[in-house]
Amino acid sequence: MIKAPAGLDAMARPKLQADYAWIAENLNKLKVTQSDGSVALIAFGDGLSFNDLITILNTYHTFDADVPDDERGRIINEAVRETARNGAITENLLKGQIIKHANRFMSRPATNFILVTTLSIKRPTDLKYLRFDSANIIFSTSLPPSFSRDQIVGYKQRKLPNDLPSDFTTVRIKVKARSEFEAFKKATDSMDYLRGIWNFSLNRGISARFYSGLLSPINSIRLGPVHTLHLPSGKPATTLFWYEPVYPRESITETLNKWQFVKEEEKQIRKLVNKSRYRQFFKSMFTRYARSLDSIDHDSSFLKLWSLLEFVTVIKENENYDEVIKRCLFLSLNEDYDRRILEHLRSRRNASVHSGESRGRAEELIFQLKRYVEGLMIFHLQMSRRYSTAEAVGQLLAKSDIDALKNRISNLKAELSLNKAALNIHDKARKGAAKSSEDTSE
Repeated sequence: MIKAPAGLDAMARPKLQADYAWIAENLNKLKVTQSDGSVALIAFGDGLSFNDLITILNTYHTFDADVPDDERGRIINEAVRETARNGAITENLLKGQIIKHANRFMSRPATNFILVTTLSIKRPTDLKYLRFDSANIIFSTSLPPSFSRDQIVGYKQRKLPNDLPSDFTTVRIKVKARSEFEAFKKATDSMDYLRGIWNFSLNRGISARFYSGLLSPINSIRLGPVHTLHLPSGKPATTLFWYEPVYPRESITETLNKWQFVKEEEKQIRKLVNKSRYRQFFKSMFTRYARSLDSIDHDSSFLKLWSLLEFVTVIKENENYDEVIKRCLFLSLNEDYDRRILEHLRSRRNASVHSGESRGRAEELIFQLKRYVEGLMIFHLQMSRRYSTAEAVGQLLAKSDIDALKNRISNLKAELSLNKAALNIHDKARKGAAKSSEDTSE
């Protein structure tokens, strides 16, 4: 659900911006006047695609971070069509309409929604209710009749995976939002943030798995395949529903034997995050961790996990993977060994991205990579009270040449001693001059 940041090649390129004038010019070519005199925009014409132009705008127009992706698409569509109805589409009119519709969305009052989904675990008896992030979450063994999904138009006609296995944990996530799309995003973001912490506790002690048979995700605690949005009464909030198209149908229900440990560590992590001055970083970190390890497509999981490695090393856009590896080595007890492992992982990442290679054994790569990711996640938690930003921790990681640091400290101490001596002599000289002046005046 989260887009991975750009890779090495993209990092070396300048950021592109939307060419509103070019988009406006081509949108005008797709305008037609219908028999009733109304203006419409056709899907294709003159070698152009309306959808292509809309997606370019969606990619490059700068929205407020609180506007979800699906809402951005709706805003742009409405803005483009309104601009077309009012006359010729120009750069300024197009920009102005997008901003107007975005502001209209941001000014909407928030109302209550409830997202219904499942978790792939047998519910622990003491897991009933949590207030977490921006959500109130209710866990139960079954769905109340008032929330029946059969009320959703067209739902039964779709051939979906088994959306409510009898032994999965049923989850209702209550959030305040300005639209259905925002409600879905806020609810899944909060739930995945929590899942990230839980799975982090479960996965961290696992360095490998040995089994044969069907592939399975690394995470034990995953969202179920179908998600529906409701009003607090249980009535459907929309005719839409969301589902995971590649969800493993053969998934079994996990029993959490380490639940008490997971629950206790969750409390400790939440305390650390609450005391941090850069909490949003931790929400992104744990959310991305959860989503990186949910899939049976281990090649995809490996790439997402590498993207998370870039995130927790806090590299800048113009920095390359040498800097990622350098920052990982800050925590290393055996730099030569870890450098070789990280270089090998980088090579496998590049081969997968640039040539589409998949040589098998991707799960082994995931377990190799995740130990570096998890080590850096712990480091951020430990340092979060001492530093005000994640970037400051990233700069700390960049200081991996310990001998150079020791030399710099030694030089700074020598310079400090010299400056103190100079200041002491300066103060004595001023006092002597002042006393001499007093004696002369007498």
